[in-house]
Amino acid sequence: MCPRCGSTGTLEEYKSGGKVYLRVRHRQGRSARFCYLGPRDSYVHAGRILRQPLSNLFHHSYAEEAVRAIENLVSQARRPFAKREEGERILAEMRYLLSRMDELRERLRAEAEALEARLGQAE
Repeated sequence: MCPRCGSTGTLEEYKSGGKVYLRVRHRQGRSARFCYLGPRDSYVHAGRILRQPLSNLFHHSYAEEAVRAIENLVSQARRPFAKREEGERILAEMRYLLSRMDELRERLRAEAEALEARLGQAE
């Protein structure tokens, strides 16, 4: 999930002028568009600029990312669509999430209980 625009994408590093930068690549058919995130070494400060709670893409909360992704999907579903295909894509994503929720809830519960037991043994 892109911290700048909220769309899915791939985080990548690239070099320019001898420096390393971060950007997110969003595929659009055969082409791509990019969201520039900033210099890799100073990305820690980009969260404030982007008004996102992330402090660093490499050290973030997967739980918060999942919640934000679902909230973003719900928000996208409420706005008007320029093309019917956009609404159909969002509906397909929502149906996919709903189909996986029960299984994921049970897996999460089981793993949390196992982790609690392991942490209890470590004391």
